[in-house]
Amino acid sequence: MNKKFKIWLIYEKRFITNKFSIECNPKTNEIWIIEYTANHFYHYQKDEFEIVNYININDMNDKEIYEGDIVKNKDRDEIYIIKWEKIEFVCFNIDDKDNYTIWALVGSQVEIIGNKYENEELLKGDK
Repeated sequence: MNKKFKIWLIYEKRFITNKFSIECNPKTNEIWIIEYTANHFYHYQKDEFEIVNYININDMNDKEIYEGDIVKNKDRDEIYIIKWEKIEFVCFNIDDKDNYTIWALVGSQVEIIGNKYENEELLKGDK
């Protein structure tokens, strides 16, 4: 199975949209990202990026849901943030802080409304 993910550049506050590669030094376990543009390539150290995983579920508009996405459950009129918690992805209700397995989203009218990186205002004090 192929793993899908996106790369968030912490200091530039953007997702990589160009072609990129992930490199690793097996002797030191150091990891870095190389982004390729038309005329240049850019090198990012491990403290400059975050790997954001696809959770293998799509929203009602067939958009892929990733860790850090903020989704609205239209059936319940609730908003969740997708997080990794110990051994699995969970969705945290941002109002009452309850959490649910992500499989609770399957079959629901769930729509991505933003993400924690670009839309912090949607979290309203979630910590």
